[in-house]
Amino acid sequence: MVESFNLYITKINNLNLTYNQINLNILTHDIFAKFDITAEQKKHFINRCTFINNIIEFHKSSVNISPILPKESNINFDVINQILTHFYLDTLPAKEFEKRLKKLLHYRNNIAHGEISLPVDRELVDYFISTVINVMSEVTIRIVDGFKNKKYLKEPPN
Repeated sequence: MVESFNLYITKINNLNLTYNQINLNILTHDIFAKFDITAEQKKHFINRCTFINNIIEFHKSSVNISPILPKESNINFDVINQILTHFYLDTLPAKEFEKRLKKLLHYRNNIAHGEISLPVDRELVDYFISTVINVMSEVTIRIVDGFKNKKYLKEPPN
């Protein structure tokens, strides 16, 4: 997933846009990835947006979005949707993905920490493979859609 977003970021960076042209969510992501902002400001995304909106007038150079993505110790459903939101892309529907990703992460973490009592069979492995493929397909669709529809712009065309 990181590589998919890196490609998206590279494509946006190659457009030679100014920060005045870029979507507020992406701008906010970029500034907070590059600069050390206080912990209190980091808690509320809306505060980040207000902060970025205030400084945007001072930043007239070409866009160079940071490839640093928000991440926790594990990439779960909420983290994936957080990343999608940072890039003003449609989020994944909870109904289809939240439970599946939670189960995958549960097994992954327990096995990684030495748990040997979890039953794993071919059907479960296929389920997890399907989960990863489906999530990555949906993320890819959202990235392609975002680029095609210029969702990275402050005011995307209709």
